[in-house]
Amino acid sequence: MLINTKALGFCKNIILAAVIAITAAGCAHHKGLTKVKPEIQKSAYSWYNDAMQDMIYHNYDQAEHSFTLLIEQHAGTIYARKALLRMGDLYFKQSEYLSAIASYNEFIKRYSYSSNVSYAYFMIGYSNFRMRYDFRHSQYYTKKAVSIFIQFMKKYPNSSYMARAENMLSLLIEELENHELYVAKFYLNTKQAAAALIRLNYAQQRYNVEKLKNRSIFYRIQALIDLKHFERAKQLLDKLSKNSSYFIKAKTDLYRIK
Repeated sequence: MLINTKALGFCKNIILAAVIAITAAGCAHHKGLTKVKPEIQKSAYSWYNDAMQDMIYHNYDQAEHSFTLLIEQHAGTIYARKALLRMGDLYFKQSEYLSAIASYNEFIKRYSYSSNVSYAYFMIGYSNFRMRYDFRHSQYYTKKAVSIFIQFMKKYPNSSYMARAENMLSLLIEELENHELYVAKFYLNTKQAAAALIRLNYAQQRYNVEKLKNRSIFYRIQALIDLKHFERAKQLLDKLSKNSSYFIKAKTDLYRIK
């Protein structure tokens, strides 16, 4: 995710905050702006239909404008409710995930009784999923996505989005363990075996992804060799897959100690 995209998202949050303020308190006109041409008045359905058509044809600015006026002119209607949810989708389509999250959160806050709350909740998780960095960088958004998807799965076990949430959660957990292994490898390379072992123990207890098991054990063996815990290192050797390159390398390292 690029930093400038998030900066754009911050600007969209300001727009969204203005929309929310309008629905709560109405629109007040500044004395110096009395000559500004008033906005066109349309029915809630017309604004909503126009906005959805603009979304289909990727006219996102115009769609946002129509949704905003719909909420301003027809606050409290079913179309205003739909518009707030679709504004989240609109921002998501433009990769403005922080603004999307703000819209979905506001929808959940205002319309907690709606059947679309589970969708909004899922999309908050999905937005964090899309903002995540790779395993070599900060895992802030990865961890947020994990937390949200776990809550989503507990709250809405029958949701039609459950399978997608489970798939993304599985990938996120793998990425989190990959990050821990990456950090552990750094510690091993800088002769900080004790620190590496702490990260490896944490990863095993919290994640323990099967496909990363051999690499995790191999790093653990390396750390134990560096700490001169040779017997413990030898015991771990049997836990490595005999067909893996990690087993051959670990066995060679242990042989050199004899």
